[in-house]
Order: sequence, then C-alpha cells, then structure tokens
Amino acid sequence: MESIKPFAPLSPGLCQLGRFKELLMTENGPNTWNSIYEKFQHERHSVWKEAATPWFVSKMAFLKELGANRILDAACGDARNTRAFAESGFQVVGVDFSEKALARAAKNTSTFKNVTLQQHNLESLPFSEEFDAIACDYVAVHLQNPKQVVTNFYNALKPKGLLLIEFLSTQDPACVAHGGEQNSFMSNGVFHQFYSESDARHLLKDFTILETTSVWHDDPGHGPDFPRNDHHQHHSIYVIAQK
Repeated sequence: MESIKPFAPLSPGLCQLGRFKELLMTENGPNTWNSIYEKFQHERHSVWKEAATPWFVSKMAFLKELGANRILDAACGDARNTRAFAESGFQVVGVDFSEKALARAAKNTSTFKNVTLQQHNLESLPFSEEFDAIACDYVAVHLQNPKQVVTNFYNALKPKGLLLIEFLSTQDPACVAHGGEQNSFMSNGVFHQFYSESDARHLLKDFTILETTSVWHDDPGHGPDFPRNDHHQHHSIYVIAQK
C-alpha cells in the first residue's frame, strides 16, 4: 500500500479564534468546491470514489424492507451515491451548493428519471417532512455549523424517517497527523471537523440511534485543489438514526 501523507500543516496564527472565523467566512464556500470540481481531470467520473460507498449500498435492502421510497442525498457531489440509490429504484433528490458538482451530477444521472437535482446549502434546506431517509456521506467533516444542518435533516424527514450519516473519526490519519489535539482545522482552504463516537451521538441527540459502525477504507486522490491528491486512508463512523 502507498504511504499515507499528512495534511498540509496549519497556517501560522490559524488557531486564533478571530482569524479562524474570518477564514471560515471566505473559504470552504461554493467557490472553493467549484474549483475542486472544475480542476479535477481524471479518467474517473467522480472526484471522490468511482463507485458508491459500500456501507450505504449495504443498507438499501434494509430501507426497502421498511418501505422507504423518497431519499435525500445531502451534499450529493457528483452523484456517485445518488446513482446507486436510483439504480435500486428509490426516488432520489440530490442537493449540493456547488453548481460545478451539480453539473457533474447531471451528467452522471442523465439516464435516470427518478433523480432530481437541486442547489441548496445544507444550512438552509427548504424541506419539511418530505423524505423517508437522508443519506449524508463524507459531508460532516466539512460542516461549519453541524447542529443547524442536523436540525434541518430532522425537519426534512418524515416521522420515523432515517438518517444515514458518515463521520470522519478522530482516529482518521488526517486528524492523528495533527497530534490528536485539534479536531477541527483548515487545510488548503477546506474546513475539516473530526468526530469521536460520543461527539456523533451528542450531535444526533434528538434522534434515536439504531446502529453505529466503525470502518477503515481507502480513498483515491481528489484533484489539485483538494488537500488530498494522493492515495490515502480514512476511518469513518457510520450511523443510522431515526427521527
């Protein structure tokens, strides 16, 4: 296996709260993500992984058994998970706040009539009790206001609806590279927040936790404008939570 390279070190003075908030206002926004998607040139169709995330695929039969039909793919990116849900027969709404991501998603789902794509910021979702389930993959790590986003997820779900969500954990090599002392930081203009299982449970305290799973997995490089453009590993906590 290729060696795992650490994230770029923190910029001097970044730990000062005022400077940190200033950076959050100007970086990690739509322009940052548009640039990541625009500059990605690869034989892969996806900036992330070519195939859907196995954990989400493994839960599709469970969702069907429960009668779930309408799925929200939150921050769908270029739609690799959206496609998998659509292929399994779900009605899928994919949302992202990057128009470049949605342009790629549109190409990757052009043959599916059961996919709708919309541009939204997860901090201001307009949905109310519309979805049987929400899938949120490799997103929590970049959320600057996770409490608001989780509240919006709760509101968007029908009663007894399910949230399937991934958290990059504090065991992740990118977090460990910072000595484990700092679970949130900026790297190359992209905000990162890592979670312990207790952090995830606390964030989802208004839900009933049905399942947690801890998984190591490999990731490819994500292009020149993302902090990781090399092969690397992640450690994730996957959670199923019920409204």
